[in-house]
Amino acid sequence: MLTTVVTTTALQKLGSRLPQAAIDTIGAASRQELDHYDILTRQFGGRAATLQIWVPDAVSASPTALFTTFVVAEQICIDLYLAATTIWPRASRRSSLAWARSWSATSAVHRALARQALGLQPNDRAFMKHDQIDQSNGPGNGTVSFATPEGPIESFQAAGIGFGTMGATPGAFYDFDIVRQRTPNPSLVNTLKPR
Repeated sequence: MLTTVVTTTALQKLGSRLPQAAIDTIGAASRQELDHYDILTRQFGGRAATLQIWVPDAVSASPTALFTTFVVAEQICIDLYLAATTIWPRASRRSSLAWARSWSATSAVHRALARQALGLQPNDRAFMKHDQIDQSNGPGNGTVSFATPEGPIESFQAAGIGFGTMGATPGAFYDFDIVRQRTPNPSLVNTLKPR
């Protein structure tokens, strides 16, 4: 949900400053993140703790700020989905593994495209970082994967995101139910199920 809010609102704010290829890529990412949220809530019984997300103004201050945010946010999502691949089997949710693997792969593509938009090597990893210090050249360098279920929330809050509360930096609240209605739905997005 968070990444849908960030990508959709940033696209609306920065669209005139982005090349068409970036607009198409961000629009596709927005839809993909919304599709992931819908599966988590409809099929797996997940629920959002809040529908009000505080997004710092700095996220959409420039294309560079936006893509920097994407790199870090997508790595957090990758870490989250990789953690799910170890946690869910212990909780007898083996059927969920295909979804977690697929979401991790999609987030890795988003991370690579954001790195490319920043002029950084997009495919900088032979293996996805998990339980390691990030040694990439660029955003996220020096960060460590989280070790608790609260880790992703804490990581986003440290970046100024607020979940139902104001973040630590100037920004605005966005209502997910309103933002989702403006989320692009490009026809180029395909493979809507992991198998």
